[in-house]
Amino acid sequence: MTDPRESRPLTSAVADLSVAVLDPEGAIRFAGGQVLGGLAGGTPEHLEGVSLFDLVHPEDVMVVLDHFGRVRERSTSTEEARARIRGPEGAYRDFALVFHAVPASTDVFVWCRDVTASAMAAEAMQSTVLHSALVEHTRSLLAVFETDGRLRYLNPAALEMFEDACREYGAVPTITDLVHPDDLEEVRTRFDAAVRTPRRRIPCELRVRRDDEWRTLQVVFVNLLDDPGVNGIVVDGVDATEQLDLAHRALHDPLTGVANRVLLSDRLTHSMSRLDRSRRPLMVAYVDLDRFKSVNDRLGHDMGDAVLVEVASRLTVSVRPGDTVARLGGDEFVILCPDLPDASLADHLAQRLITAVSEPMAVGTETRVITASVGLVLVHRSRDVDHVLRAADAAMYRAKRAGGNLGVWSGC
Repeated sequence: MTDPRESRPLTSAVADLSVAVLDPEGAIRFAGGQVLGGLAGGTPEHLEGVSLFDLVHPEDVMVVLDHFGRVRERSTSTEEARARIRGPEGAYRDFALVFHAVPASTDVFVWCRDVTASAMAAEAMQSTVLHSALVEHTRSLLAVFETDGRLRYLNPAALEMFEDACREYGAVPTITDLVHPDDLEEVRTRFDAAVRTPRRRIPCELRVRRDDEWRTLQVVFVNLLDDPGVNGIVVDGVDATEQLDLAHRALHDPLTGVANRVLLSDRLTHSMSRLDRSRRPLMVAYVDLDRFKSVNDRLGHDMGDAVLVEVASRLTVSVRPGDTVARLGGDEFVILCPDLPDASLADHLAQRLITAVSEPMAVGTETRVITASVGLVLVHRSRDVDHVLRAADAAMYRAKRAGGNLGVWSGC
């Protein structure tokens, strides 16, 4: 079973991404392709390990720190900041930095959009003709709403995006008529905040139906009621569907949706870097299904894929929030459980994994019991990622040779 959207090699897709994963201190730990590159010109090998704040213009650092901090501390799930970023040639360009909280992690995800052209256009807004031409021809989505949420204006790009939703409502729609039902509460909250706070940029992520699918937009609400040329709440944004999808695919297994090897390695490295400070060990469990080949041989690969999806789901609900479930390929999974408050909890977590997998499972018209061999490693100090995974893998094979459906511990 394959993802129908997998139309080109992942490495090529990642190279297009203007995204980065930041650690809690703001250091770039993963740079997707030409992130801050493709834009500011940097390449991943030159950016990874560099602090984002070292690339920000000194006059903009406090603003970026403020927005980054709110997302890092989870006081908000997303924030947008405007800042100048230095490229490798030393010149600064204007960027919109959209920070997102990463689920079950202390990391912060940032998407970087080059708005140099928009910033230059803003400086030229004294020219009404130029301003009108830019608004009409930009690919940015621009809309103006009344304070009660009623739509007043859409530029051509926004009209193209919202026309299906507008056509459905016939009369003048409100902003809440246009968005996904699950986004209503968040949109209302942020729109109302914009009404109360003139000139402040309030970011929001929302979904809009277009051509029988939901598109994800990243927008900002700006209260320009005091501007006589606008006198409304402006929504300025872009369609980020493909960028967010590629970012997810770059770090997740396309079949099961759990973390892939890249994200697992990143989180394992980050967790081990905290061992000396936290003095709390971490557990790595290497899980391999017993006799899985017989499932594929007898029932076919589609049923085999269904089993893998179910196993991934069971493993995910069996671990703690903040733990990582990853699929390395085939029927091999790795679970990372950092910051164990008591090393004795590792045995309990390991048994939960084994029990979860071995619960009877509906496979096509049959009910089968799938078991797993689990190799376990408890890590007390920072080690090489590959060394830890090899130790857990070796323990898993000892469990498999012993008959399977059990866990075996290994030193590391």
